[in-house]
Amino acid sequence: MCPRLIYEVRKALVSPRLADRYDIQTSEAEAFSRQLSEEGLLVDDPADPPRVVPDDPNDDYLIALALATGSGFLVTRYRHFEKVNVSGLRIIGPRDALRLLDN
Repeated sequence: MCPRLIYEVRKALVSPRLADRYDIQTSEAEAFSRQLSEEGLLVDDPADPPRVVPDDPNDDYLIALALATGSGFLVTRYRHFEKVNVSGLRIIGPRDALRLLDN
């Protein structure tokens, strides 16, 4: 985790689209964000990440974060990551991640 990712998680959870759909209260989103900060492996935001996500340069930091922390996987629903090919990192969807965990 990095501060930017925690911020984005909180921002998504309080957005009307998710908050209304899943009945998420702002206090719950803030508590979850604090929990991520306290219990997650926290590293600095990647500085000047290389351009690797063609359709969204704002997501380049996620690839840099995954590589910097030695992650073997990046789990995401966003389709624009399908165009990313980075050695040492598999980009998979949530269902594939659950299948891997079940095995």
